[in-house]
Amino acid sequence: MVYFITGGASSGKSLYAEGLFGGFGSTRIYLATMENIGAPEQKIVDKHRHQREHLGFTTIEISRDIGSSEIPGGADVLVEDLSNLVANEFFGGGDISRVVSGLQAVAQKADNTVIVGNEIFSGGFLYDEETRAYLALMGRISCEIAAFSDRVITMKAGLPWVFK
Repeated sequence: MVYFITGGASSGKSLYAEGLFGGFGSTRIYLATMENIGAPEQKIVDKHRHQREHLGFTTIEISRDIGSSEIPGGADVLVEDLSNLVANEFFGGGDISRVVSGLQAVAQKADNTVIVGNEIFSGGFLYDEETRAYLALMGRISCEIAAFSDRVITMKAGLPWVFK
């Protein structure tokens, strides 16, 4: 089963995603996509590590080419998060085409895959050309992921809105 969970900043996406794992198996993999390059990123990393401290996850830090990650067959996988993965490939000069194919490869290996994304499309409209290109790419990739997902959920104020 593939779950795609989106929502705004601090909307409860991560807690909801982690909560799904209560009904899953015992091999839990957390694919962390954030490039930890400073204090703000470290604060987010620490928060998420604390949240999942007792949930039995094995963390794999992979900021690009997610399809190359070592996922044991039958594992349950949490990918946190899509916007970081896309930004790492897009702004870091990587191969953007491997985002969707990489997530599909992870989902094929896993029993359950939970992909956490971000609602980044309502924060404003005065962006430079590169940021507009990133937002357009995020929109396209989000649609592709929603298409192959079994469940699509948006979090609003800590509440899940199930669309699919």
